[in-house]
Amino acid sequence: MPKIINNNYFIFPSFLPFILFLTTISSLLLFPLLPVNGFEAIPFLQIDYNFYIRLAQCEAKCLEKFSSLNKRIIIAPTDSQSITDKQFNQQMAIGSSLMLENICKQGCLDSDSPPPPPPQSPSQSTFLQHQLDTQPTDAFVLGQQFFKQSSNKNPPPPFFSSSFGGIIRPLCVQKMSSSSIPSSQNTFSLHQEKFETFLIYEDLVNEKIKKENLRFVVCWRSRKLLIKDEEQKEEEPQWITASIESSHRFKVSSLRPGLLYQFKVQAVSPIGIQVPAAFSDWIDFNSLIYGSGINTKSLQFYSQFNSDYGVAAWVSWRLNEVKKLENGIQTTKPILNARLRRHLILQNEDFNNTNNLNIQNKTIKSEEELFTEKQKSSFVVFPSCKLHIEWANKSSRASDKFELDGSDGYLLTNLAFNSEYWVNIRAEYNNSNNIEEEEEEQLTTTLFEGNFLSMKCLQVFGFGSLECKPEPIQKLSIFPFPTNNTALVKWERPLAITNVLLYELNIEPIIRSGDDLNIKEKCKTENRLNTKIVSAQANFTWISLPHEAVCEFEVRHTLYDLLGREATAHLRFIFTPSSTSEPSSTDTQYSLALRQFISQLDISILALVCVIVLVPITALIALICTISRRDTRQKTKKRTNKNLYLLKSIIK
Repeated sequence: MPKIINNNYFIFPSFLPFILFLTTISSLLLFPLLPVNGFEAIPFLQIDYNFYIRLAQCEAKCLEKFSSLNKRIIIAPTDSQSITDKQFNQQMAIGSSLMLENICKQGCLDSDSPPPPPPQSPSQSTFLQHQLDTQPTDAFVLGQQFFKQSSNKNPPPPFFSSSFGGIIRPLCVQKMSSSSIPSSQNTFSLHQEKFETFLIYEDLVNEKIKKENLRFVVCWRSRKLLIKDEEQKEEEPQWITASIESSHRFKVSSLRPGLLYQFKVQAVSPIGIQVPAAFSDWIDFNSLIYGSGINTKSLQFYSQFNSDYGVAAWVSWRLNEVKKLENGIQTTKPILNARLRRHLILQNEDFNNTNNLNIQNKTIKSEEELFTEKQKSSFVVFPSCKLHIEWANKSSRASDKFELDGSDGYLLTNLAFNSEYWVNIRAEYNNSNNIEEEEEEQLTTTLFEGNFLSMKCLQVFGFGSLECKPEPIQKLSIFPFPTNNTALVKWERPLAITNVLLYELNIEPIIRSGDDLNIKEKCKTENRLNTKIVSAQANFTWISLPHEAVCEFEVRHTLYDLLGREATAHLRFIFTPSSTSEPSSTDTQYSLALRQFISQLDISILALVCVIVLVPITALIALICTISRRDTRQKTKKRTNKNLYLLKSIIK
């Protein structure tokens, strides 16, 4: 038998979920729930706005009451239950709390029904069974009480008196497929195209509201789209209360082309209205259906790293100037950050405040004043609500399908360090009746594309970490000493020197195809020892060089870490000994000196030298050509005049 641990907690034995499931099914048949997954824009459906405000507050109270129940659920243990059974009962108990929440909402809808008769006082043996039987009844009565406690008049507090409480914007607009249109409307709208959209309500000023138990009352209205130079007087359209939404993202279907739509969202908390209603601008969804205002090159990438996702990158298609300004004013004081953010938002939204006031007083606007989402570069409206993203580098390729949720971005995870990735985002259409046409359209509809370089391992773990591949040493330099035929090789010691096993130095003479055979033998290092091992704590070493000829060498400095991985740095230099037993030819010395001079030059210096040398030479050649051309013309002219003079004299 299960035991009662504390009267303040709900005790769920294994058979309770089945009882509550049957109870909830019967209640749903008697009191169907209001739609919370979106609504149809039906103009002849009128609902009392004040009633929906009270109902939304009641549902928010039910959500607040039973969402906290999940944290206090205790499963009564039995010796015969396995771990799997206990986990299953735990999940079922959490599900039963959601059932009680739904029953509470039914009490909000049916607040005028008489409460059920009070049960008889149970005996000690049947106390637990009595508690289980009365829980659905108590939840229903609780919903009735919540609705009666809600008030018709719920003005926002004084500190929320600003006319701007949030924004409403469309995430996507797409054509409705025949399967998504109800059967009752198929015969009515066979030849009429309809749209569906996902809207999102965002409160930019009050960030705490996102964490509360809220319900959103959605209203809408529509008017005809006026053609340019068309004057027509029409009455102010009335608001139509549509639904109570449980999420700030909701779906609206049965939108018709040729109409402008405006939406209003009122957020309602368990204590009532805390913020003013948000108004959208007049939206022409027909102008957004094809996504012609999307710039395919406007992707932004933000690299990051954490223990859960590894190397990641946030792919953003939202060009929000407010966010860019926020990133530039970050300070170490949270209070100052909040004040600066609020100041920027209020400053940047003055234009929106004016628009919202004009919407309430004036609905007939000219074409220049008409709002379209193309004019707002901060947000992107997609021609499809389902997207396909693909990312690839030189060695791998991955893809995923997702639905827009208002985050205005996608997180790429488990990327490779220091690798260039190409990203492509396409639209996934679901309204095509022909599968072949749909596939062809998907392949050619690219909304966004771009590339970025992922984070380097050094940015995460630091230089010299064993989590990263070893990096070659920095500032490798060589100082020759011709007097004793040696050279000093120096480098900068790594910061994580404890992860370095040793260094290996390799000296090789550079022998070119045109060099003399005698030089090849003379440029070999002493005792033919080309490799030298150096300890990890050192940052310099001496090398011995041949003293018989002028030679060019290449030094390869290899670093080995504790895992045996290597990283190599290269450097070339020319060594000229102070005394040679057999003097080398002058041409060889000049050739080596020229090589050394060129090898020490930077690319920018070489480009500058070429410009300095070639520009005067080109100008001089052009001047010579101009002078010679002028002299040629003068000589030709004199010869022509002389011939004419002779011809005239002959004629006379």
